[in-house]
Amino acid sequence: MIDAIKASFNYGRFFLVIIMGVISIPFMLFCSETLIWVGAAFGMLVLLGELFFGKDLEDWEFDHPELFYPLQYIAMVGAFLTQIVCVWLIAAPEVDMLGIGAAVHSLTGFDTLAAREESSLLFLGTSFLLSGAAVAISSVVVGHELTHRKDRPIAHLIGRLGQCTGYFTYFSIRHPYGHHNLVATPADPATALRGESYYHFSVRSILGQYKMTWDLEKTRLSKMGLSTWSWKNEAMRWWIIEAIMTVGYIYLAGWVALPVLVLFGLTSHFALESANYIEHYGLVRVPSEPMQLRHSWNSNERMANWVVCAVPRHSHHHSDADVEFWELKSFDHDAPTTILGYIPSMMLALVPTLWHPIMNIKLMDWDNNWASAEERKLANIQSMASGQSDLIYHAQQSDPTLVDPNAEVAPSSAIGSAYA
Repeated sequence: MIDAIKASFNYGRFFLVIIMGVISIPFMLFCSETLIWVGAAFGMLVLLGELFFGKDLEDWEFDHPELFYPLQYIAMVGAFLTQIVCVWLIAAPEVDMLGIGAAVHSLTGFDTLAAREESSLLFLGTSFLLSGAAVAISSVVVGHELTHRKDRPIAHLIGRLGQCTGYFTYFSIRHPYGHHNLVATPADPATALRGESYYHFSVRSILGQYKMTWDLEKTRLSKMGLSTWSWKNEAMRWWIIEAIMTVGYIYLAGWVALPVLVLFGLTSHFALESANYIEHYGLVRVPSEPMQLRHSWNSNERMANWVVCAVPRHSHHHSDADVEFWELKSFDHDAPTTILGYIPSMMLALVPTLWHPIMNIKLMDWDNNWASAEERKLANIQSMASGQSDLIYHAQQSDPTLVDPNAEVAPSSAIGSAYA
């Protein structure tokens, strides 16, 4: 029994958010306000786990790694069921989508539709947050992992279907063929520039990625002698499938489903942009040179790797995208690291006045100790345009030809002492 529990945790620990989403289903079905406390406890567990559970530097080994594929498929289904129940909950009691409320009453005798009328906004909000988190992890993280597996058609297809729940099917085109080729260069909309706030970056990145997706398909089809509007346009084809899903929800739950689905999509998109922002913020690469470990901010905090399927081991993922997530290495001393781990770094990024001073120091360290000579030149140019006095001063110290005689740059005490 103990061995079975250990094995279940060993394989299931990477899907904690989706598991929490599935656990929330009975609470939503019975409109139990206890979910508020359960959700709060889970959120605190994730945050405190990031801060105090330490790092996981081991190279993971599994006796049956082939289990991770069915586990990912099950996770996709679990997130989809969570989304269905959440849409039902918000549409009820006016609309009993799929007769879920009637089924609960028939099986248990509990009048869940009557209980729904008494539900608090806090309960509904908690239900959405837990469901939205499960959908975001399913579409962004698990979907991302599966759509990298071009050699496994079934896995790739299931990944794309799972991405529909977060309106994320464009990701399977833009990410492997755009982001992985262009990361840490200005041509990649998903790489944040030095001095850029999360808020400006997220909008620029989302719009830029949709445009890049269309351009990639346009180029691919053009090489085949086909029109961009051909049925072979994968982006357009999957956007149609997303639209069919949306119409299906509206048909079953009424128009209230539309804003709920839009919020699911926004949650997934802005969750991705939070990750994109902290994973490559301010890093530069010579476009003609291959991606190296130093071109991503890495994170080995134990909880983060459990919550988002080892995505925080991002340096290895970008240096070799063919590696399965359970085979990623920590490279603790071979890659630059995030500030506080994954989730706390995302939270800090929401406050630019806190984020920039800390990251300025980390970027200067990256320039001095990680960057190649050519990358240092690119970094200096970007630092000069960053609007960050510390980075400007740092760039000028590195390359005196960049000094603007008409401008006085006053470094902060944190950097000023380093050049005293």
